[in-house]
Amino acid sequence: MTTIRNLNPGNSNRPLVVTTVAELRKAFTDLRETKKAIEYFDKAYAQCPSNGNHSLCASLLSDIALVYFDTFEYEKAIRYSKASIKEDDEKFIDERNLAFSYGVIGDAYLGLAEQSKKKIHLDSAAHYIDRAIIFHKEINAWQALYDDYISLWKINKLRGNFAESLKNFELAVAYKDSMFNADNRETIKNLEDKRA
Repeated sequence: MTTIRNLNPGNSNRPLVVTTVAELRKAFTDLRETKKAIEYFDKAYAQCPSNGNHSLCASLLSDIALVYFDTFEYEKAIRYSKASIKEDDEKFIDERNLAFSYGVIGDAYLGLAEQSKKKIHLDSAAHYIDRAIIFHKEINAWQALYDDYISLWKINKLRGNFAESLKNFELAVAYKDSMFNADNRETIKNLEDKRA
């Protein structure tokens, strides 16, 4: 039986060590203790180069980026998201992580644009959100597509492109409706199965 005591860096249970430390990070993130969360992220990520699990390493980098995004440290969120994308090399491609990372980068640039009013940030935001949409469509991530189109709605609104902004908002609503309808269909099917 594996216990916390024998989960150490010299142990052969490296993926378990990384996962356990990552779970501690999630707990601190939920408690809004950002510094502690980052500390545990760093400890988990320190194990990545030696364990060879690119998926786990990329996921940790994405999680670090999200902590920075949630604390409005957009430059750091962008840096860690780009590192996560780089971690997804040609041998291993995690489309969910790529989509998530592109979305965080796009939303971070949107945050920078809202703070600085610089058009270049809006262009970067749109570029990365468009990349996120490509991957989210491939994996049928309806909630993420809703979020992506809401981001594009905000981007085009800030650009003064109200016709495009309206189209993006309508697409966001369509994805939200399709999520709702899919949930309803599943609930109805489950109720019908129970009745039969």
